[in-house]
Amino acid sequence: FGMIAEKNGLPEAKKLVFRKAKETALLMSLFSIDVNLAPNAEIRPPVYNGFFKTRLYSQDAKTVGILSEAFAKGTKAGGVEPCYKHFPGTALSVKDPHKSLPVINDLTLQDLINEQLIPFEPAKNYKYIMMGHALYPKIDKKNITTFSPKFYRLLRRKLKFKGLIITDALNMKATGNISIGQKINKSLSAGADLAMPFFNDDMPFDERLRELNKISPKIIKKFNKKLNKIT
Repeated sequence: FGMIAEKNGLPEAKKLVFRKAKETALLMSLFSIDVNLAPNAEIRPPVYNGFFKTRLYSQDAKTVGILSEAFAKGTKAGGVEPCYKHFPGTALSVKDPHKSLPVINDLTLQDLINEQLIPFEPAKNYKYIMMGHALYPKIDKKNITTFSPKFYRLLRRKLKFKGLIITDALNMKATGNISIGQKINKSLSAGADLAMPFFNDDMPFDERLRELNKISPKIIKKFNKKLNKIT
């Protein structure tokens, strides 16, 4: 779709993205799926990230923003809620967060606001957004985005996002070597509303429950209050 935008113009690409997103959402609805973890609103880096392959629309922030929004609108038209990802952008690193930690050394907070956040601005019109795993040393040198209150405040205050913030999968190597329960608690304490633990299939139920019980009751109470407002 990004190549179509370059060759035939944004209006045609936008129309096609909307149509495909709507078709996909209608199929998802048949299986009672009500949220699609898409669109991917990250800007493709000049040196193409092999991990993302064809998942990124363009190097141009405006193009990414328009096509991502078309996807979100098409998804909504098909009866499914979209979920923008991966905030605030992890594609600038060539590293795969499943295997290692993406580190974006050069970007300051203002750099991020001036370009990388442009495609994410329409996310405030929807209910969900996903936080990606990356380290931005010039913004928070101690915490990855998932565990950093600074990035959740940026999302709430700068983008005015009022919906639910979901973490990316917490079993990824980018989130470190601490237990899943600790990761859930750290992300929810930082500002996430939903955490995706992705336990190993062979982990016994009682062990999973032990990890989940590490979540603070105060956080659960806060989540329930916010959920009631949205639903």
